[in-house]
Amino acid sequence: MEEALNSSEINYIPFSVNKPNVMENLQSMSKKQSFIPFGFSIEDNLVKCSKIFVPCVVFDGKVHFSAEYTAEKVENSYSGQRVPDLKHYNLKREGDFTFSEAPFFVSKNISAAELNACGVFDFTKLTSSENNSPAFEESEIETFAAETEENKNLLNERIKEIVSLLLKKELKDFTKAEEKALSVKTESESYKIVYLPFWCVEFTWNEKTFRVIVNGQSGNVSGAFPSDKKRYWSLFAEVGVPVAAVAGLLFYLLTKIIVMAVFMGLFAGSLAAVIVCSNKTKKAKLTNGNADYLICFQNSKIEYSNSEDKFLYSTPVARVPDQSQMNGKSN
Repeated sequence: MEEALNSSEINYIPFSVNKPNVMENLQSMSKKQSFIPFGFSIEDNLVKCSKIFVPCVVFDGKVHFSAEYTAEKVENSYSGQRVPDLKHYNLKREGDFTFSEAPFFVSKNISAAELNACGVFDFTKLTSSENNSPAFEESEIETFAAETEENKNLLNERIKEIVSLLLKKELKDFTKAEEKALSVKTESESYKIVYLPFWCVEFTWNEKTFRVIVNGQSGNVSGAFPSDKKRYWSLFAEVGVPVAAVAGLLFYLLTKIIVMAVFMGLFAGSLAAVIVCSNKTKKAKLTNGNADYLICFQNSKIEYSNSEDKFLYSTPVARVPDQSQMNGKSN
């Protein structure tokens, strides 16, 4: 254990996933990657695979918020013709969030996004032990003293990030909402610090370091492997060329126009290749945890003291003839 804790007893969730499990899982995942460089392997390019306990503040309290947004939504108006309008608004939201057992990662070494992407923890497995317990052997512990000004600011930043995401979910009636301003203030609070288990795995390729974070309880992963651009373009050509040839031939047989056939073939081939490669690229991201980390905050409650939607202007999206007019034309 590299760092000693100030208190003699700490709350933590023990590791359920060991190093051989981590290495075997990552090796298996690397073999499924379409763009992994030839010659790359987890074991040969490994820099470190270390156990770490990351601080998390389990928070109970009320947070006052005040937020402003610019927003858009599509609405239909009826005046002889059915005209979908894109309406623009300024929004104001003010009120209180009440959090109950809400977990906020407060690591300074690993981003909250990386940790959140590893999925949620089962807090029923929470236990406590002396800081010299065998449970912490060969582990790094990132300490967190909540009373310091720096750490208070860090916790407030994490709370603000989550409040921002939760408020965005509340604006689901709008097709687009952009946050202009957000302020939060903690009005009452109680919390406890718990330490959650992760594996931090680092490996190198072409003089670049890559990091993968593994949930030490569930084994869920966040991060990415190195990718080879040559393999990407090889797959692009492998998919695009035959699709372009078939689409171009079919279009020529239908129209007898060579230029258009070539154009449509190239378009169809490129589109197919982009779709396939984009899908493969998404799968190359190793996140297989619970993407919606906000499930951890399902017990939080929101109460608005002010909710204002100020209409600014509207712009027509498209014009669709009324059904009666279409019937009249057909007659």
